[in-house]
Amino acid sequence: EKLIEMLVDCRLPFNIVDRPSFLRFVASIRNTAPARIPGRTKTKETLLVKAATAAKEDLLENVNKEFAKGHMGGIIVDTWMNVSKVHVEGVILKAGDEFFALQADVADFDHHGLAVARGWEKLILRISREYVLKYFLSDDAGQCGRGRRILARRHPHIAWMKCWAHQINLMVKTLLDLAGF
Repeated sequence: EKLIEMLVDCRLPFNIVDRPSFLRFVASIRNTAPARIPGRTKTKETLLVKAATAAKEDLLENVNKEFAKGHMGGIIVDTWMNVSKVHVEGVILKAGDEFFALQADVADFDHHGLAVARGWEKLILRISREYVLKYFLSDDAGQCGRGRRILARRHPHIAWMKCWAHQINLMVKTLLDLAGF
């Protein structure tokens, strides 16, 4: 567990456990330790999966406790483009002070309001089977605004909010573009 924690925290590749310099370092702490270090395959395919599963269960348990206290639930959605120019949509479930990352998948819809609304509605219907959703927060790009307006009519029980951080970024960009600034 401590090995996984260190690798993830330091953003180290899993093959570090096979490197002679790492094994010498471990041996300097305790002579018999290098023989007990798991290989990179076991590290990433067994130990990391186990640690990720435990962390996911803990986070979801905390979110469920917040729902049990009566806190309202909401979805926070944002889409970004990764270095491979692929659009990724991240979804977070929030209740009280707790957050739970539900997914970060390739956006499976086109970039226009109707397609965004369809994708978000599938998400809402899937999550609503387990949780009562009271709000939905997304950025304010044109297609997102249209998607929110479409869904606001279909789901009037949900508050449709736009991300103010995105608005502030746009305001700062406009300010920096001014010639006198």
